[in-house]
Amino acid sequence: MRVKAYFEDIHKIIIANLRSAEKEIRVAVAWFTDPELFNELCKKAQQGIDIKIILINDQINCGQGKLNFIRLKNYGCQVEFLDVEKFNKMHHKFCVIDGSVVITGSYNWTNQARKNEENITVIEGNVQICQDYLDIFEKLLNPSSSSFEIAISPNAVKTRLEIIKNSILLDEVENIAVQVGKLKPVIQTYSLGGICRCLEQGEYQQAVEEIANYLKNFTAVIVSEDNEILELKFELKILELRLEAITNEQSDIERNLILFNRRQFEILGDITKEILRAKAEYHKYLSDEKDNNKETANSKKEEAEQAEQDFTDYSEEYEEIRQTIVDSLDEMSEKELKLMFKKACNICHPDKVPEAQKEEASEIFIKLKDAYDNNDIAQVKIIYANLQKGNFTHTKASILKENELLRSAIMEIKYKIESNLNILKNLKQDDVVVAMQSIGENEEKWIAFFKSKRERLESELLYWLAALDNLKKGENYE
Repeated sequence: MRVKAYFEDIHKIIIANLRSAEKEIRVAVAWFTDPELFNELCKKAQQGIDIKIILINDQINCGQGKLNFIRLKNYGCQVEFLDVEKFNKMHHKFCVIDGSVVITGSYNWTNQARKNEENITVIEGNVQICQDYLDIFEKLLNPSSSSFEIAISPNAVKTRLEIIKNSILLDEVENIAVQVGKLKPVIQTYSLGGICRCLEQGEYQQAVEEIANYLKNFTAVIVSEDNEILELKFELKILELRLEAITNEQSDIERNLILFNRRQFEILGDITKEILRAKAEYHKYLSDEKDNNKETANSKKEEAEQAEQDFTDYSEEYEEIRQTIVDSLDEMSEKELKLMFKKACNICHPDKVPEAQKEEASEIFIKLKDAYDNNDIAQVKIIYANLQKGNFTHTKASILKENELLRSAIMEIKYKIESNLNILKNLKQDDVVVAMQSIGENEEKWIAFFKSKRERLESELLYWLAALDNLKKGENYE
């Protein structure tokens, strides 16, 4: 699965994904006025792509200056306009392509959206997420659809759990996979995540214990939920996924920035320190000379103090970095590290876990982030392994039951998404990050760049040493 957040070139990203469609496109947006996106859909329709669109029946979509949706219908596309009185809260902004790509976010398919500060998330390769969006789409097309009804009864769940437990006790584990597969569509509905996780990882003893506890409390299981709660849970789940994608991208950039600076210190630290020392001595010697001009003397003194401070600050940072060693990783290890980190984040990110577990999750996440930043793949693996055995088996999306609580959680996570998007945007615009990315996104390229820069710094050091020497001799040095 690939998940990536975008807040620049959104229009181009949508067009590129539309052009990649080979079978079908499903679009649900409140408003659609963008002629370029419309023309792309027309081109795909002429190629035989199955296209269905859902919009609000209002003046924006159907009034003066509207797009020629009749043209799309003539190409065989289905365009449905929802009754604005019945669907006045329909503010969806998503597109599903070939059942394998989801585009969602704040971006309406309008001319105005291209001028706004907007964002989208593109989710590739997650069949379940795609199906969830397609279920929403079908429900909008057919409000009486039963796609959100419970597909398996509580008694059936109980029976299958008992079969699984007995299969384990009889050492007939080959029968378990079939039963787990039949339970998967209702894992969240019946809070079966912990049990299924144990079964999939082969932790059969733990699974038996969890099944026994579950069956004891079976009467407390909530059997059904109204459509609104299910839709709210779905929205929250998607928002959690978007936040996860944004924070992962942010973590990647921050880690690269730390490693970039570290490699810079390792390769250039000693010579940079010597240059700053020479400059500090030069300005100190200059300031010590008598000068009848008070203003000039003060200026020299300030320059000397600043040069000394620059040397001291850099020396302290250099010595601190020298105390720790961070190994470089080969390409395979780098990929493994990132995968383990993302899997661990998915379990313990503080914004996803219930409030009662937030403090514990925060402590673990800090340790995880520190290990990730320092290329400590062994420690990341240990943390991930412990998390798999731990208590973080539910997210807010899976445990919240009341409408108001879900809406509150949705508002909270939307705020965090916007905040993190702003942080990510500013991070990408940082001068060092821009420079780093222009050099390349791997350590090999950074190291080659710093080695080439060292040659220039050696010449600079010779310049300042000569300047200092000449100053001491009473000569001007230009």
